Amino acid sequence: MKMPLVSGRLPGLGHPLPLRADEGGRFLPAIVAIMTLLALLALAGALAVNRGAQSWDREVTGSATVQVLPGPDAAEVSVRVEAATKLLLAQPGVLLAQPLPAAAGAALVAPWLGELTGAAELPIPRLIAVTVDPAIVSQDGLREALKAVPGTRYQDHLTWLEPIRRAATAARWLAAAVLAVIGGAAVLTVLFATRTSLAVQQDVIEVLHLIGARDGYIAGGLARQTMGRALLGAFVGALLAVVVLLLLPMFLTSAAEAPALLRGVQLSALDWVWIILLPFALSILAAGAAYLAALRGLARLP
Repeated sequence: MKMPLVSGRLPGLGHPLPLRADEGGRFLPAIVAIMTLLALLALAGALAVNRGAQSWDREVTGSATVQVLPGPDAAEVSVRVEAATKLLLAQPGVLLAQPLPAAAGAALVAPWLGELTGAAELPIPRLIAVTVDPAIVSQDGLREALKAVPGTRYQDHLTWLEPIRRAATAARWLAAAVLAVIGGAAVLTVLFATRTSLAVQQDVIEVLHLIGARDGYIAGGLARQTMGRALLGAFVGALLAVVVLLLLPMFLTSAAEAPALLRGVQLSALDWVWIILLPFALSILAAGAAYLAALRGLARLP
């Protein structure tokens, strides 16, 4: 006859289940550490790209450029630049309209054409840098207003923003896929380790059954043991990931070949909260998988 359990412990015993360490469980912390490291790097990469895309979104959405086409008469071009600037500043929601010097246009094409002698004589448009409030300004309205000044062309920067948005969306989906794969691998690893533990400790489990332990109690003990091992591995993996994340910006900011989207991007406080919570989530997932696998395995035992 089975004896009832009191407060989740065996009668007359003041300590948890006497489960032995097995070979399968000994490797679990190392495996979880590797999985945690990879998961955190994937998550941090997606968060950093998303943060950079949001920063570019704010900058690009509120900026535009007006081109004043060149002409044979430089004085006439200057008059049109002044007229376009005054017209822009008169529009609601336009925060800034600043004509750029003629050399600015030559500087923009220098990466493709090089430092040209006599660049000032090239037919390069004069530029007006415009900053607007996207909540007020209508881009189409500004284009329509500038028709009053001949030889002007209004160009917002939203066309450059769409590829960045697509890259950020792809990074989020890629990170979600990586996390799903790592989570699935963690579950499979825990299932294998739990089944190994049940097979190795079958004699202990039989004794526990004889003295009144129920399957739920034994499964809970195995789950707690697995969660402790998973927490140890997750802590080590998280520590390694934090070291990598703290050192990585130094290389990105100092390397000239670093991608412009990632250079100088930093994780926010909320991003670090997600990074801290992920190891605990992996540990809870491992404990839940171990509990369900143990219940199923115990039901098959005689």
